Amino acid sequence: MNDLAFARMLHVLGVVLWIGGVAFVTLVLLPGLRDMCEAQRSTKLTGLSGLYMVWRLDLWSRFADPGTGGCTRWCCRT
Repeated sequence: MNDLAFARMLHVLGVVLWIGGVAFVTLVLLPGLRDMCEAQRSTKLTGLSGLYMVWRLDLWSRFADPGTGGCTRWCCRT
């Protein structure tokens, strides 16, 4: 194999990998990031609405009471 054929092989392989990488980012990675951002917004909205209900209904004591299954169920496993 001469040097020109080797250079052409490397060039074609590089272009294929480059275009494949661009295709992956465009078709897979960017839509996935967009969906992840939407899920994060939903999670934030859920957390904020829950915090508002705890504040509005003054339910802070439930987090310390193991009988109601508050925070102690997840935070303080005994």
